Amino acid sequence: VSFFILRKLKVELNIANIISIILAILFAYVVNSKYVFQDKCETLKDHVQPFCKFVSARLVTMVIEVGGVWLLVSVMGLNDMIGKFLTQFIVLILNYVFSKFFVFTTGKSK
Repeated sequence: VSFFILRKLKVELNIANIISIILAILFAYVVNSKYVFQDKCETLKDHVQPFCKFVSARLVTMVIEVGGVWLLVSVMGLNDMIGKFLTQFIVLILNYVFSKFFVFTTGKSK
């Protein structure tokens, strides 16, 4: 949604993509921590390590996403929304795998 809005506001493709990814990372951490993986972090301090891991993993998939969108749109000539949509399949799978096996591994036995 944020990517769509930014593009409608004529924000440059890569800038819109990066901003939308940052917003998605922040939203996704809260949702994944609380609802998907039900991490047992209770204090802000408990969230520091998982959040750092989460952001690190998302930075890896952000590089894949930015590169994929650039490749599909700028090199291959696809519509920007279609290019963004197609990259989401790979990124979605990678994000889940990273979160399940790398990020939300603390606090489960509390």
